[in-house]
Formats: sequence, structure tokens, C-alpha cells
Amino acid sequence: MTLRQLGAKTGKSTGVLDQAMKKLLRKEIIHTETINDTLKYTIHSLNAVVKWMENYTRDQRDMLLRRHQNFESFISSLELDKNRPDFHYFDGYEGLEQAYRKLLDQGKETLHYFPVICSTEDDPMRDFRVEYFRERRRKGVFARVIAHNTPLGRRYQSRDAFEYRQTLLVHENDFPFTFEKVIAGNIVACFNHLEKRACFIRYPELAASERGVFEMIWRNSGRPLEGVILPQPIPEDVRKEREVPLKVKTLSSLREFFLSKTSLAVMGLLAVASACLTILFYGYTSNLNFKRTQDRVISISSTAALQFSPDDINALQVEQDWKKPEWAKVVNQLKNVRLSNDGIFFAYIYRKNSIDANKFEFVADSHSIDPYANTDDDSSNNVDVNYDGKISTEDILQWPGQSYELPTDESLMAFNSPIATSNYYADQWGKFLTGYAPIKNYKGETIAVLGVDIQPEKIQELTLRTITPGFLFLLIFFIFMIMRFVAFSRSRFNEFFPKQKSQT
Repeated sequence: MTLRQLGAKTGKSTGVLDQAMKKLLRKEIIHTETINDTLKYTIHSLNAVVKWMENYTRDQRDMLLRRHQNFESFISSLELDKNRPDFHYFDGYEGLEQAYRKLLDQGKETLHYFPVICSTEDDPMRDFRVEYFRERRRKGVFARVIAHNTPLGRRYQSRDAFEYRQTLLVHENDFPFTFEKVIAGNIVACFNHLEKRACFIRYPELAASERGVFEMIWRNSGRPLEGVILPQPIPEDVRKEREVPLKVKTLSSLREFFLSKTSLAVMGLLAVASACLTILFYGYTSNLNFKRTQDRVISISSTAALQFSPDDINALQVEQDWKKPEWAKVVNQLKNVRLSNDGIFFAYIYRKNSIDANKFEFVADSHSIDPYANTDDDSSNNVDVNYDGKISTEDILQWPGQSYELPTDESLMAFNSPIATSNYYADQWGKFLTGYAPIKNYKGETIAVLGVDIQPEKIQELTLRTITPGFLFLLIFFIFMIMRFVAFSRSRFNEFFPKQKSQT
């Protein structure tokens, strides 16, 4: 057939069939012949297809066999090198830090021979050890340490509960070791901190032997080993059954929490919450004290109003009435009200004008016993009424019958019943909270109103005395946060406040 005939038979384009024919020609499945000057494709025998399939299958089988043999050789090489010692070296502080971190991936327990040669504060890797503890605690890798029984070793042991580890102290002469050795998984690691070098020996048999010796020393509580001892490794199930002490778990978890960024965020939120609660508590206390003060001035004015005689009040009508004995009696009663009750600043009486009920007039107050005392021109006085340290127009004393402007709406409502101002108000004498009470005659009719003033400073002073413990707690809490940040996260503290390196 030609390509066109093949296309008509198969429904494929001649371009696709041309590519397919070239591949079949290379595989000698079909051949080409020229018949009547036309190129046609022919199949001499169907056995050619079968033969090609056999050859193809054989080639594929041979290729897979070679791959299998290569893979077996690779596995054999791994098995051969698996138990051979492998060495890995680390240099410098960065290398030591990298080595420590690699040990955390070797299991849930590390065994240490650790000679304590300096205090925690003097350790050049102090900041890293804090971060390393946090990572070790997070991965649940418990550390057992054998250290020398020296003052530094005992101090190192005292921090076990906070460091998620357990330390056994041994006599230096019985177990001399001068560098740190760590057994973790199949690795025996050696750390030389003086030379800042570390070496990993990955050797299962050596690690098992070292672990056996460590366990024997641990079980003998540091007593010298006598005779020849063939160490036997502790079975895996026995090591898994060893429980970390609850005290170590608890305190180490707390220390890990306090060293984490989460604790900083939690404490920051607690600080904000404490500040908000303190402000809310201050507002609540201030409002509560304001309500209490309102009740107090109402009670004082109501009680004091009963002490005044209606006849004495009615006797004080015009300016010259200040010379009457009733004036001195009423003023002294008002003075006693002011002095007998702590915090009262003014006590005074006013009433409605007898001619125009919409106007009001002054009767007496607690300061005006003699409106013209110690004056030359009867126009001023030397009494500092508002206690501002100077004699001014606000200090001019008043007399009976003088016109009086009501400062608040409550001062008008007081003719009906005792009441206190709903908020502080300010006038020429200062800022006050006032309680009013009506003074009634023998028929029960209101003839005047008694007012007592208290300044807001007294209420604020009471509020501050009440809220002071809350402020002290908040201050101590912030100080604790700063101390915790500096003491437990010195590395982060240095990030916020970098040290200026001195230039020499």
C-alpha cells in the first residue's frame, strides 16, 4: 500500500503515517518496493513481526538483568561498609554547636562524661547551651551526666531539675577524664572545649561498649570498678522503661517555657491584660468612691439640716442682720458641720427670694462670721476662703439677703428632697461635689436649703489609696518581666541592646 491507501484504511494523516513507517523500516518489520513507479510499503512475512518482538523482549530482559546485578552490587557495598568506623570532625564554636545538634537526632537519651571546668556564667557557649536545652527538651532527649565531685560539679548537679538531665558525681581520682565524651545512638563523640574541636566516631560496637561501661558506673553510683569487667549493653526495652523523674520533667518544662518566645508573648499579653484590668479597676473604684461620696454628702447635709432652727433662718433677711446673735449661731453651726466631717470644704444655706420665687438669696456660710472684720474700707477682708494662697474677689465674704445664683440643677431640686450633684461642677471658689438637703419649718415647709461641698481631690486620694496595691502589683510584674528577660534570655537581650565593642 501507499501512504494514501494506508491513510484511507486507518483514518490517520500521511504525516503521522510517514513517521511510523520510518520507525518500522528501521526495525525491518516492513520494506519498500517500487511498483509501476509508485513507492509502496510491503510486509514480506508476518514472522518478521514475531521475530522483532522476540528480539525486543530479549533486549529488555537483558537490560533489567544488568540493572538488578548493579543494584545487588550497590547493596553489597553498603552492607560491607555499614559496620566500619566512620569519623567526622568539627572545628570552632560553630562546629561544636553543629556537633551538639547532630547528637539530638540519635535517640531519646544521651550519655555524657563531662568535666566541669568553669561556671555556667563563664561558659563561652552559655547562650548556645540555653538554646540547646530548649531544643533538647522539645525533642524529649534526656541527658545523663557523669561529672567530677568538685564545687563546680556540685553546682552543675544542682541545676539538673531545670536542665532536663540527671547528674552523677564521681571522685576525680577514680574516674579521670579531661574532655567531654558523649554516647548517642551508634556515635561516640569527643569534645575538646579548650581547643574547640570535636570528633564523631560512628562505630556500633564501640558505642555499645562505652554505653555498657557508663551503665555500670551509673548502677554502682560512682564507686570504683574492681577487677576485669566485661560491659554488657543495657537492653533497649530496659532503657525505654527508665522513667525521667517527675520533678525534672516539671521544672525543665517550666524553664523551657520561660525561655521560649511563647512565654514572652504570653507575659506580654498578661501585662497588657493586667494594665487594662488595672485601668478598669481604677475606673470602677473611682466611680464607686464617687457614689459613696455622693451618699456621704447627702447624709451629712440631711443630718445637719435638722440642727438649724427655722426661727434663726427667718431672722436673717437683710445685710444688717449679720450683727444679730442668730447670725453668729447659724454660722457657728455651719462651721461645726464643716469641721466635724472630714473633707468638707464649704457649708452654706440659701433660700428663695420672698418677693420673686424664681430668684434666690444667700443666708449664711461657714466662713462669714464677720463679713467686715479686719478691713478699713468695708469692701474686702483678709480671709482666704478658697485656700488658693491669695486674697482676691472670690474671697469677699457674703451677708444675709445677698443675691445667689444657683450653680447646678440639683441645687433647685433640693427644695423638694435631699440630693447630690451628678458630677463635679466648677464655680468661682473651685471645683466641688455638693450634697443638698432642705431645711423645713414646723409645718414641714421648705424655707431654705443646706449645701455641703467636697473637693474631687479627696475622692481621688481615696481612690489612689484603694488602687495602690494594684499599681504596685503591676509595677512588680513589669520588673519581673525585665529580670526574666535579662536572666533567661541574655542572647535575645543582646539582640535588643547590642553591646558596643570597644576599639583598641
